[in-house]
Amino acid sequence: MSYVRRYRVETALGNLIEVSVALNGDKYLVKLSNGDEYSVRILKFDERLRQVVLEVDGEVVRVEGVGGDLLIDGMLSLVKRVSEEIQLAKPPLSAKEGSSKVTEDKNVVKAPLTGRIVDVKVKVGDFIEPEAIIATMESMKMIIEVKSGVYGLVSEVLAEPGKVVKKGDILLKLKQREAEAS
Repeated sequence: MSYVRRYRVETALGNLIEVSVALNGDKYLVKLSNGDEYSVRILKFDERLRQVVLEVDGEVVRVEGVGGDLLIDGMLSLVKRVSEEIQLAKPPLSAKEGSSKVTEDKNVVKAPLTGRIVDVKVKVGDFIEPEAIIATMESMKMIIEVKSGVYGLVSEVLAEPGKVVKKGDILLKLKQREAEAS
C-alpha cells in the first residue's frame, strides 16, 4: 500500500515527526517516522463543535480543538503545528543511479515550479542526499518544500530568500562525486 498523504507535526518541545496516512477501506493506516503504525477509524466528526471521535487500534479517543489548542481525551496535547507536505512528482532513483557519479544533468537542482523562495536550508560545502530539503518556496499561497533529488556537494547557492524564481531556474550547483566503494 502506498501512502497518499504526508504531514509534518511539530511538538511544543520542538520535535518534528513525519506522519504518512493511507486510506485502507474505512480505516486509515497512520505511520510515524519512527516506524510505529496505527489503524485509525473515524467514529464521529462534528465540525461545529470542533470534535472528532476516533478508534485508534481498538481504543476510543476524543480529539477537540479548543481555541488554538488541541485536547486529546481532555488533556492538552503537545502538538504545536501540523502541516501537509506536498509531494512533487519525480521518477524514483534506481539503486545504480543513487550510488553512481553525478552526471552533467544532475549537477544542479532546479526550481520545480514558479514561486518565491522563502528559506534556503543549505550552504556551500553541505553534502546533500536525494531526500534533503534544500529550500522552501511559496506558490499560490502554499508553502512547498523543495527536495534535492540527487546526491552531491553544494558548490554554489543561487537561491535567495525573497527572490522569485521560474520553473527550471537553477537553485543550487553541485560538485560531482565519485561512486562509493562497494
